[in-house]
Amino acid sequence: MAKRVTIGQIELQSLEVLARFRRLVDGLSDAQLLWRPAPSSWGIAECLQHLNVSQATYRRPMRVTFERERHNAPLAPDAFRMGFLATNFISMLEPPYRMKVRATATLLPPPELEPQNVIDEFARSREEFLEFAREASRVDMSSIRFANPLLSIMKYSLTEAFLVMLAHDRRHLWQAENVRNHAEFPST
Repeated sequence: MAKRVTIGQIELQSLEVLARFRRLVDGLSDAQLLWRPAPSSWGIAECLQHLNVSQATYRRPMRVTFERERHNAPLAPDAFRMGFLATNFISMLEPPYRMKVRATATLLPPPELEPQNVIDEFARSREEFLEFAREASRVDMSSIRFANPLLSIMKYSLTEAFLVMLAHDRRHLWQAENVRNHAEFPST
């Protein structure tokens, strides 16, 4: 039987991501946001920028497909369906993750970051993401499918994409929290 999810669950997960993000960055200086535990590791700002770029990469095709298909989609059911593959992919993303995956070049954070811009973009984009989910939930989001922008042979429903993005946020927020909790993290 397919897993089912409500818009209320998506909203709750979105609000939890925002609250977790705010706790993470609260009171941190630019130097702390840019600090890396190792030269090959990401700092907090880099984790957040990766999430910003990832969400923008997915949100564009999601929005285009939604605008094209929304008038043909059935009205929203009480709960939206989740497919088996997407459900398993989400469980792989959840922290603490069991498998490390190298980000594609298009999703890597740039070498120079302005931490406050990264923080502002994260907060703004997550609020827009939540508003988009609420708008999309007026129809059956499970019936609207789009190609994964990084792997076009893989297709997601809007429901699945919203939940994949939220799991991806949790994965890298956990990574950033580990940076903040590192023994050598600068105090100020």
